Amino acid sequence: MSAQRGHVMKNNYAEDYYSIERVGILYNSEKLINMLMNNVKFEISSVKKGEYLISENTNNEFVYYIKKGLLAMKQKKYIVDFFSSGEVLGLHELFMDVKSVLEIAAIKDSEVIRFKKFDVILTVLSYQEGYFYY
Repeated sequence: MSAQRGHVMKNNYAEDYYSIERVGILYNSEKLINMLMNNVKFEISSVKKGEYLISENTNNEFVYYIKKGLLAMKQKKYIVDFFSSGEVLGLHELFMDVKSVLEIAAIKDSEVIRFKKFDVILTVLSYQEGYFYY
C-alpha cells in the first residue's frame, strides 16, 4: 500500500513541478538572461532611434535581450510587431542558419544585451530543463 501511495506522490510531484504555472515561474526570460550572463560572454550595446538591430537579408548570429527601449519588427515597410524591455529576440531562429526576411529597428533609443547564438545553444542544452527556455 505504501509503495502505491509513493507512486501516486511521485506522479503528482512531476505534474506539479512541470505545470504550466511552475514552468512559467522557473523558466522565464529573466531567469534565462541571468543564467546566460553568469555563464556566457556578452556585450551591452546601444541602438539609437532609427538604427537597425537586424537587417533584412542578413544572417543573425546573436540572441538579444532588450534591457531598455522599444524596437519594431518590420517586413518590407510594414511594422508587424513591437518588442520592449525584458523581451528576448532570436530564440525562435536559434537553430536556423537562414537570412532574415524581417528587420528590427529601434523606435526609441534602446539598450540590448547581445549573446552569440552558439554560446546560448551550448548553455541552454547543458541544463536538464533547458528546453523550457525555448
